[in-house]
Amino acid sequence: MTFALLVSRVVDLEQQGRDPVQLRQALEALLDRYPLCFGYWKRRAELELAAADEPAAVAVYERAVVPCAYSVEMWTLYCAHAARHWADEPERVRGLFERALQYVGSDYAADGIWDKYIAYESAVAEAAAADMGRVSALYARVLALPLRLHDVYWARFAEFAATRTASELLAAESEVRADRVR
Repeated sequence: MTFALLVSRVVDLEQQGRDPVQLRQALEALLDRYPLCFGYWKRRAELELAAADEPAAVAVYERAVVPCAYSVEMWTLYCAHAARHWADEPERVRGLFERALQYVGSDYAADGIWDKYIAYESAVAEAAAADMGRVSALYARVLALPLRLHDVYWARFAEFAATRTASELLAAESEVRADRVR
């Protein structure tokens, strides 16, 4: 079956909105043949979420990052899912972000994953009324990379640093050093 026919089948089933089993089968057929189509992995995971099965959605994402290990988009989707659904498990979310960064963090176009990670850590720190040491550490790491939006990160960091204490910014440096030692 061609890509166009497989996609057409998926679209038809999504528009009908009736049988999730058939839609699951159509998505599986498409992904078996074209496993690098990260948007369809997302649809497949969302199908599991619609059935209120978050662990099954995670299993779909775990399957997706095997063929799409170097896809910034795939990791960004998975990490966004984790940030939304694992709110009470920040270490688990951080672990996934760090795993993603091992694969795609230095990609020239990795700004999406870095943006999500910085936003996540900012939200966690604000919710806990904690210092922004982790956010500072992320800025230090991202600024050490030759990314497409390096100048944007520099401007954001300058704005961020203007509202932080020196101890928060220095704490970030020690975290970055600890990461390098590990």
